[in-house]
Amino acid sequence: MDCKRCCEDLTAYLDGELPPARAAEIASHVRACAPCGLELKELQEAGEFVRRHAVMLEPRPEIWNNLRARIALRPEAGPARSWLAGWLWNRRLAAAGAAAAVILGAWGYVAHRESRRSLERYMMEYIQQREAVAGAVENPFVVPPEFENPFRPEEQ
Repeated sequence: MDCKRCCEDLTAYLDGELPPARAAEIASHVRACAPCGLELKELQEAGEFVRRHAVMLEPRPEIWNNLRARIALRPEAGPARSWLAGWLWNRRLAAAGAAAAVILGAWGYVAHRESRRSLERYMMEYIQQREAVAGAVENPFVVPPEFENPFRPEEQ
């Protein structure tokens, strides 16, 4: 048995939903394969954590009646799983999504840094140009008419 197929059936194994022969295959594989055994142990621990911390709530009858009425109004649906639930359960897609998020984040960071460097270079050139022109003028706060200020709107 391969690990992929074993891991796909671990929750069904834990819930006792597998035929006896399949359950025996998984039990044998889990005993022999350390990664699958660890996966089973983690699933068992997660289930136990939920059981220990779950709070039993008894909803009022009007809540149940409202829920039944809303269900009755819904058209017959296909599979109960939403696309999001399917996506979250598929580890490959989740890993690819995480990798894409990291890559996009890194790309955004690099683009931001390059944009900032470009702005700093432009501002430095502007300051150097301004200082060169201002050095020739007696009052450094007066801008000669031939000097354009890119930070001032045209109408001023």
